[in-house]
Amino acid sequence: MKKPEDIFEKIGIDQSQASLWSTVFKHKITLKKGEIWLKEGEVCQHLGIIVKGMCRHGFTNSEGDDITRWVSLESDIITSLSSFISGDRSNESIQAIATSEILFADKHDWLLFFSRYESVRQYWTKTLEQYLIGLEERLFNQISKKAQDRYNYLHNKYPRLIREVPNKYIASILGINSRHLSRLRLK
Repeated sequence: MKKPEDIFEKIGIDQSQASLWSTVFKHKITLKKGEIWLKEGEVCQHLGIIVKGMCRHGFTNSEGDDITRWVSLESDIITSLSSFISGDRSNESIQAIATSEILFADKHDWLLFFSRYESVRQYWTKTLEQYLIGLEERLFNQISKKAQDRYNYLHNKYPRLIREVPNKYIASILGINSRHLSRLRLK
């Protein structure tokens, strides 16, 4: 596993604060491909940072289909945000889709950390703002754009996702099947 200081720097934490952050993100887990970090229906009690690998955020819809909402990559912060904040059951599972290493903080430790340091509150506010803007843009695109436009948006805004994530997950994020995605990529 990489040094925690390296991953904190990658997510925008000043090097002088990296050791402080490592006192909270002190738990480490390695997940094999297919292993679940959070199961749909459980309450999310952790906030993680992917050190290596990738994890899908997914759920089962009313027809029993497995849907991928998003894929988090190396250096991304992961949690089931609504469950983590509200304490309600999660609407999604978080599953490794490649061997993944995650540094994580328990909710209690995170809340204490958050309450003590203004710099942490500023970082978290900025992170949530970026998350909400991305979520709003993706929702707007999903509702109002054709598949080609949704793919182009994802390709331009999240090129790492397009390069690194298997097609079946990209297709699910876009709300299309893998064959349709292959045709879109040819255009």
